[in-house]
Amino acid sequence: MKKSKIRGHNKRLLTISAIAVILVILILAAVLFFIHTSNSKQSATKNYDPQTKTSGSSKDQSSGVTDNISPSPTHSGSPSASPAAASGITLSNPPANSKISSGTIISGSDPGVSSVYYRIKDNVAGVLTTGILTVNSSGQFSGTVSQLHPSGTSGYVEVYNVDPSTGVESHNVKVPVTF
Repeated sequence: MKKSKIRGHNKRLLTISAIAVILVILILAAVLFFIHTSNSKQSATKNYDPQTKTSGSSKDQSSGVTDNISPSPTHSGSPSASPAAASGITLSNPPANSKISSGTIISGSDPGVSSVYYRIKDNVAGVLTTGILTVNSSGQFSGTVSQLHPSGTSGYVEVYNVDPSTGVESHNVKVPVTF
């Protein structure tokens, strides 16, 4: 009789242990899922450094665009839209299908924001450089391409906004270019 009590006690102990292990695994899975989803929401903007106007995702750290407008005291340099202004990016330079190289000016306007993002891609290597340009109080932005190293002969210049809370791109303006 004592052996059957011990066996019954061991079965209950084994069942409780199995349930505890399953609960620990579920809690761990939930924590890992939470960490993964919170990191992926920030991935679109976390590589940008507003102080240097460059991105950690640039293929060649020596290439990029030099910001021609310094942040003013009224503009923090962070890419946030004014709630009263509708964002409307106008890219005035480079013109469509023009050849770009080191020294080419990327300029335009986007009233109501303090910064715009840019991306230059070619048809072979993909993204050549990305970063942020300051928008002045008149709504103008300007940057000079420096040391661009394309692998392809064509591509595009893209200027866009990013919602800082979600990392979602918007108001994308693409201009086809050659290298």
